[in-house]
Amino acid sequence: ASGTHSIGTIVRRLVDGARSNPAGEAGGRTLLLQFWYPAHEQARGQLAPYLPDPGLSRAMLEQPYFDQPADVIAAMARLRSGAIQNAQPLAREDGWPVILLSHGLGMSRVNYTAFAQDWASHGYVVVAIDHPDGGFNVSPDGELRLSAGDPALGEAERSVGLAGNWAEDS
Repeated sequence: ASGTHSIGTIVRRLVDGARSNPAGEAGGRTLLLQFWYPAHEQARGQLAPYLPDPGLSRAMLEQPYFDQPADVIAAMARLRSGAIQNAQPLAREDGWPVILLSHGLGMSRVNYTAFAQDWASHGYVVVAIDHPDGGFNVSPDGELRLSAGDPALGEAERSVGLAGNWAEDS
């Protein structure tokens, strides 16, 4: 990262009980969020894994992730980010500016880790959302969610509804 701040990261699952998941499952729309933030300069701890979600590397191997070779996926699974996992945030009276990071269609938020870390090192809090439709992520029960295989994503959903769902996620 090119900024002056140490970087912390934390992953959280949030449930919007007023909305449903793409395949119509009950229980609310589950969103996986990863936060990168300026960490206290004395923060110590383990560096967060680049692939922080259990099963994501396995899923990337089972469903070839953008035609990446298995050895590249295996290397990603061993890679550590430059952010300290669960680091104490750096306090600031007037808060920090926030960047909301939304992955591209068929992608995972992990593809944007380098950007998120760099922005956090410059004093931004970055909130990355793994949308449960249109991306490449793992649900809380370990199920792989792909845009290509989601039955709820017909042509109309892809062109209009998907953007609305993602905007509501924000």
